[in-house]
Amino acid sequence: MRLPVAFVALLLLAGCDLFGESRPERVRARPVVTSSTAEGLADARGRWAEADLDDYQLEYTRACECLRAAAGPFLVTVEGGAVTEVEPLSGEPLPDGYEPFTVVRLFDAIDEAFDEGADAVDVVYDAALGFPVRIAIDYDARVADEELYLEVTGFERLDG
Repeated sequence: MRLPVAFVALLLLAGCDLFGESRPERVRARPVVTSSTAEGLADARGRWAEADLDDYQLEYTRACECLRAAAGPFLVTVEGGAVTEVEPLSGEPLPDGYEPFTVVRLFDAIDEAFDEGADAVDVVYDAALGFPVRIAIDYDARVADEELYLEVTGFERLDG
């Protein structure tokens, strides 16, 4: 028995939803601004200040020559501008003394790289709110493991 082409196409488009399993919802990409300058950082900080967000959740992952537990991913909850919870999404326990990144701490890391004369500072900022979405800092092109590469994989405003 041959199934009509339209029916087969409908099955393919419906995917698992036909059988009661749901597919993960796709997250729309947010507009971004890329900058490698201190002026770009200042502009992004200005957008963040204008947004006046003290309550949010930030999910990020680091690429580093470090323990898996220090790479993440992490879900950080910030309320009133202070970290209230850090959830390691890898299932690994938090490393002793781990200091999670907040948006302010991300800005400070970028600012420090400019102050220290890093060889390369490449940052992608959220166009609306200004927070860093991706940070790639290479302090010395001749050294292999002193870089910072961090990617924000989720951001949510919290209604207080």
